[in-house]
Amino acid sequence: MASNHLSALKPDVRSLGSDLRSPSITRFRRGIVIKWMRVILLVISDAVSITSAWWLASLLGTPLASPWHVSHSAQGVTLLPLILAVIIGIVGARGLYKAGNHRRDYLALIKSVSLAEVLLLLIAFLYEPDQTISRSTFLLSWFLTAVFTSAGRFCLDFSTHFLRKLGAVRYSVFLISERENRERHSHLIEQESHYNIIEIADASALDRANRQKTFESLRSLGIVETFVSWQAIHRRLYLCWHFQRAGITLRILPTNWESFFPDRSFKCWEMFPPLLSLRPSLWEAIIGLSVALIFAVGLSCLWCCFRSTLFWQY
Repeated sequence: MASNHLSALKPDVRSLGSDLRSPSITRFRRGIVIKWMRVILLVISDAVSITSAWWLASLLGTPLASPWHVSHSAQGVTLLPLILAVIIGIVGARGLYKAGNHRRDYLALIKSVSLAEVLLLLIAFLYEPDQTISRSTFLLSWFLTAVFTSAGRFCLDFSTHFLRKLGAVRYSVFLISERENRERHSHLIEQESHYNIIEIADASALDRANRQKTFESLRSLGIVETFVSWQAIHRRLYLCWHFQRAGITLRILPTNWESFFPDRSFKCWEMFPPLLSLRPSLWEAIIGLSVALIFAVGLSCLWCCFRSTLFWQY
């Protein structure tokens, strides 16, 4: 009798529909191809800069028949793949391949390169003390790697900024804001030159009656990110799950901008509902960095084969 009563109280799970929080129905974020391409370009730029720095340091430093000397290593064998893996790995662990100001943090880049060079020096002395790197080559490689990687990133950032001014390499965004704040929010977003505002709607676009139509419009327009004012969404933050499931980044704009950020800088909150498992953005970062590292190491291995005397013999 009691069991029948308890079974009657159990809800019908089939009638509840799919759970928005389920990781199995979330998608990769839109614009992920551009994000991965940016990471790969940064890794390639760093790999070329590191290779050039060590090559030049080997030429200018004290010549030694050692695998640490890239330009004239012993028997055509070089440790360039190890050098690339250590430096790029530490730079990636520092988070300098992320979007935003991370790739332009030159002080953090120099610190990461310095840490990697010290680690390489420790490996050189512990691995094979009788075939070490000369002090002049090590100091030159340290200095040149920091200079070349910073210069390479500066050139990439300048090129990206120039292309964005021409209207390329931008994200398609959707703005949901009140009529009285719409012009100000649009002006702030356009100042960044990262985004193309495809369409603007008011807060009623998030109402239950219009919600399905709004998300269908977002998908059809290929929207990558959506900017929503705090006043339009603060009473229905559960809608973050809908954006998460659609693979669209949700950015919340404060209503009273000056009280939050007196310096008038462009800042907003990026919303991601907490998930028990790894969220798609973290998977994307791991996959992108792994692909970039594999590509860089593979490129360096091909370069080593090209330099090897055994390659020409066979």
